[in-house]
Amino acid sequence: MIGTSYGAVLDGMEGKVVRVEADVSAGLPQFTVVGLPDSSVNESKARIRSAIRNSGLEFPRGRITVNLSPAGIRKRGVGLDLAIAIAILRAGRQLAPRPENAAFLAELALTGELLPLPEALRLTDACAEKSLPNVVVSHLQRDGEWLLNQATWQNATTLLEVSDWLNGLGQLTTHRPLPPKLKRHEACDMCEVENLTFAKRGLEIAAVGGLHTLLVGPPGSGKTMLAERFVTLLPSLPPTHAREVVSLLHSFSNVDWCSATPPVRAPHHSISSTGLTGGGHPIYPGEATFAHRGVLLLDELLEFNRSALQSLREPLMERQIRISRAGQSVLLPADFILIATSNPCPCGQYGFGVCRCLESERNRYWSKIAGPLMDRFDLVIAVHQSSSIQKFPVSMPEKSQFIRSRVSEAKAALSAQTRLSLSSTRSRLANPSFLVRSAEIAAALGISRRGLESVRHIANCIAVLDGIEVPGEPQLLEALQYRNPQIR
Repeated sequence: MIGTSYGAVLDGMEGKVVRVEADVSAGLPQFTVVGLPDSSVNESKARIRSAIRNSGLEFPRGRITVNLSPAGIRKRGVGLDLAIAIAILRAGRQLAPRPENAAFLAELALTGELLPLPEALRLTDACAEKSLPNVVVSHLQRDGEWLLNQATWQNATTLLEVSDWLNGLGQLTTHRPLPPKLKRHEACDMCEVENLTFAKRGLEIAAVGGLHTLLVGPPGSGKTMLAERFVTLLPSLPPTHAREVVSLLHSFSNVDWCSATPPVRAPHHSISSTGLTGGGHPIYPGEATFAHRGVLLLDELLEFNRSALQSLREPLMERQIRISRAGQSVLLPADFILIATSNPCPCGQYGFGVCRCLESERNRYWSKIAGPLMDRFDLVIAVHQSSSIQKFPVSMPEKSQFIRSRVSEAKAALSAQTRLSLSSTRSRLANPSFLVRSAEIAAALGISRRGLESVRHIANCIAVLDGIEVPGEPQLLEALQYRNPQIR
């Protein structure tokens, strides 16, 4: 007899429903799993045998063959444990074949206890799309408040409890989705940074337009403090984006994230290009993907590996990463804001104090970030040390919540919940004189076509932030200050 059940695995970034078929036939005892299982799935055979026996159920005698369909997808992870056990018990006529609209997502302990899966939320979405709305998971499974409306978790403690439910001898606890309660969790505030008004203004503009920003200044000027507090200027994530981030981080990283605050990733400068943008076999997301809908913070940008920095060129424009390895192609989301810091030269004083570096040393220092990558920074902000060490601050520093409220209003005025596309900026700028004037200045300064669109976008963000309907000459000049501060 053949028993069937349904489970799911991750194929790259997406969940794939797996039909599990088990056949029990006469012959010498043998347990075989086919359908491209990896080592973790093959090792599950010992766990499943012990879990069934320790649950007081009978493990079928004879030749057991388990097929995982579709056979062309590599099956990885321990999430198929419960589905395989259910298929075997059904093949042994110990369980009823119904319900047919249920999937089973849990790891099995040797005692028969159901253990949670970090990727259960993403796998549940795949099951719901395939008309499998009832998903049996461990009672320890979290994130139930993020379920889609058409999905329902049936929480179980042990394999025996699941078998009784399938035979109509008991009920499982149903976890129906409720609206998540999101709160901001922030350990720092922009009011902790005194003065630096010019740099703060630039970061506020960057928050409005989702602009990639480079902070350049001497050591100790406050670049890192500003960069770390940039996320406090961003509005809270809407529920749809927050759910996307929760599903992503819980499935592929060890971050226990459940907040309305956009995520921040700050990798060390020794990271490789694979660690930054993803790759490997199987393909695994990188820091750029984990910063999706949030901020990628690269402190001391020029200390990073050149190849790692160059790998960011496409994600900065396309907001996604496509990786192909051994016949497998995966599209990774990477819609982040890049905030980077750097010294202007090896000694850190060029343009800000007495520089001891030769011109060749400065050129070699900046050679890691080639022209095309530098052109993708919308804002390049000079952070002057002199303004950060005054005896008394010019005014009381403004708290992040007040700046964030202005940013939220400006983004609402632009009718956008996420960052605006540079290619759509031109259609919003209805002032012909502004277009002509900006093109003339760009030609005089040698600004590229991409740089021109970026300048117009910055000017438009400044105008909206200041409550001006159409950007003009003042906004254009301010935008150019951030685009070409002449600090290299």
